[in-house]
Order: sequence, then C-alpha cells, then structure tokens
Amino acid sequence: MLIDTATPPQTERKLRHAAVLLNFFDVNTATGERSVELQVGDYPLLGLQTDLLVVSAFSGHYTPVRRTLLGHLHEAYGLKLSDLEIALDLRSSPLKTWVSVPMV
Repeated sequence: MLIDTATPPQTERKLRHAAVLLNFFDVNTATGERSVELQVGDYPLLGLQTDLLVVSAFSGHYTPVRRTLLGHLHEAYGLKLSDLEIALDLRSSPLKTWVSVPMV
C-alpha cells in the first residue's frame, strides 16, 4: 500500500499565504474587551473575519497596484482606499492617518 504524503495543492497554497502574528493586545471598549492583532500575510486569502483593517500607504498613494495589499484588496473585494469616505481625519496630526466610515 502506498501512502501519498505530498501536501495537497490547496493546502500548500494556503500555507504559502498564511499570516504571521507579530503582536497583539487587548482593548477595553464600551461593548467589552476586544483584541487587536498585528499580522503579516496575504490578507484576502486568509479568510479572516475582522472589524478593522489597518493599512500602511504613502499619503495620497492609494492606487490598487497588482501584487500589493491594496491591489489584492481591490481584486478580492473591489475595495479602493481612494473611494472610501473619511470619518476621522488625523493626517495633520503626528499619527498622519485617517479612519473611514464603517463599511457594511
């Protein structure tokens, strides 16, 4: 009897795109404790359920370029950062960031 020990292609692909947890912390909110995780990986392929996605990009450079996170988000979800409405603008603060309105 032969046993195939090769990794199935779909599993191998998932492993190649697996996330790596870099750090995490808990935050107390009005609705209870929530966890924030800093992960590196191919986000659209991970199948994660999230409430918040933090993306690093140069100010004003939100074009979805192939083989980048912004490109993958556009391909997988049709998401374009440049199309998002800004709810909280902190770009003139030391944080140099902004927060979009909730996406449903």
